[in-house]
Amino acid sequence: MSELKRMLRQKKGCIFDPADLFVALQYLIDGKITTQDLIAVSLRKDEQAQQPAVRMDKLFLSPGEQWSLFLEYNENLPDELRFTKEELLAFCMEGGNPNPPELPEDASPLTVVQLVPYQETVEKTIAFLLGFVQSQMEKLGLNYYQWEGYNDLLTKKDVIRLLPGIEHPRKCLRWEIVDLGANRGKKPCDVRNENSPHAAVLAAAGFHTNWSTSMDGDKIPYVFMPGYQVTVPSGDSWQYVPHIWFHQHDRRLRIGCSWDGYCNQGWAVVVVAI
Repeated sequence: MSELKRMLRQKKGCIFDPADLFVALQYLIDGKITTQDLIAVSLRKDEQAQQPAVRMDKLFLSPGEQWSLFLEYNENLPDELRFTKEELLAFCMEGGNPNPPELPEDASPLTVVQLVPYQETVEKTIAFLLGFVQSQMEKLGLNYYQWEGYNDLLTKKDVIRLLPGIEHPRKCLRWEIVDLGANRGKKPCDVRNENSPHAAVLAAAGFHTNWSTSMDGDKIPYVFMPGYQVTVPSGDSWQYVPHIWFHQHDRRLRIGCSWDGYCNQGWAVVVVAI
């Protein structure tokens, strides 16, 4: 706690409302959020003001660009991870590239048609996508970081699962439409359901690095992956949800978990946009 106070003192112009700060500190004491959760939304106003204006029309790759990027990435994968020519052809025959779905007419600026590669299991899919995210961050000279105590957590069968009612597909490629700015300031436990996205959110962080590196909790919200449930060390079973945020100060994409009852205006609970 003393370390947290020191860090907050260094951030003059903390954007917390005093009442929100009190609640957040209590959550921290109760173990419902981590220190990193709190620091993530305590960026200084002057730091936010220094960020360049975000071009919403430049955040996302088109479906065709995603397809090309995936084919390039897939070509260099080991045999056990690579999608075969037959699997790629099946995707195209089933209405994949070059015929992805169109965005709804009323789609928000943060809604995207997302290519999602699935492996045989939930854990293998996450591991595959973490590798993809890592490769795309490295192209930018950046990295992603899983907090101490969370390393490999998201790839273990006994600590991560899909929300009840969601079925994992076979190994396949799918187009999914997700709104990466939905439900800002809402608790994941209050709004997620059997239609909540999961792998698509993680895939988006790799395919759309303009978006994932623009997340600031202000113009571009940080995101929860609401279709997953997680059990963390010393935490209640299945009461946590994975999330992604970009730390603008150290230029690192961070992947971790939060209590599913946590909410802040800087975070979005992603939904499928139908």
